[in-house]
Amino acid sequence: MSVYDIFFVFGKPGSYVLDCPKRCVRHNIPSSLNAHLSEFPVTQILSLALDCNDNYFVCTKYQYGGSKSRWFISGGAQRAYPTLQKFINESKAAGRDITNFRVTFGSQGNDFVACNSATGAWRSWNASPGLNAQMQKAFATKHVRVLAMGMNGAFAILYTDATFWFACSNNYPTLARLLQNTRRGDLVFVAMNPYRGDEYFVVFANGQVHIKASAVLERDVETILGDYPNLEVITSTVVKRNTEVSNTSGLPPQARRKEFLKAIGASVGNGIVGAGISAIFGACTVM
Repeated sequence: MSVYDIFFVFGKPGSYVLDCPKRCVRHNIPSSLNAHLSEFPVTQILSLALDCNDNYFVCTKYQYGGSKSRWFISGGAQRAYPTLQKFINESKAAGRDITNFRVTFGSQGNDFVACNSATGAWRSWNASPGLNAQMQKAFATKHVRVLAMGMNGAFAILYTDATFWFACSNNYPTLARLLQNTRRGDLVFVAMNPYRGDEYFVVFANGQVHIKASAVLERDVETILGDYPNLEVITSTVVKRNTEVSNTSGLPPQARRKEFLKAIGASVGNGIVGAGISAIFGACTVM
């Protein structure tokens, strides 16, 4: 299994979704979301935002007479996130594909960031000034692949050119240390628990999956991903002498970037930025 096939999202306390090729595991999610994910055989979750009030936005790939994509926003999310609904309506009117949307909800019940992974267009509401500033700064040259929002304005952004940016040292210090030791092309996926500090889910190109959460959730992730021999699940109870992922990835920088771009090419199409853009390495500011 490719590490690029893994998706994870934290919902309200005790709620999560872990998607991988063999299984899509859902725990304590809204019944309507469960029905949506069960209606057709889902082959991949492209985006899923889930908040503390069970509001959600979801994009999936599925099999029904061939490979197709679809999206859905719950009625509660339409009411709680009117700016998001307006962005969707405007994009639909302009003929843009909503299945390219990547949406993340924050911890406040009305804060979000939504971006089109193909065009780079984005919209936010009540997001932290630091996150908005970084989105605006990168808008002209970079497209978002994964965006994580945590509590008290913490965030991490992974771009389609394999660079990333994060600000989370105060509320997610263990995650910050992991990302500080990570080079371009090593980071594949990141999610933060917006309701509990220093809880996260991270996937690296070398097959390491780091999960720091409740004991029950960590055990679930270990069990589910234990089916894949190329993955190593590292929980909060596992202490490694060297957590510098770049030293253990086994891939030179050029190869890592090539593999990253190959993995995301199908989903972002022409949205991948040109080769002349200078790399932004991960950095951590006080947040």
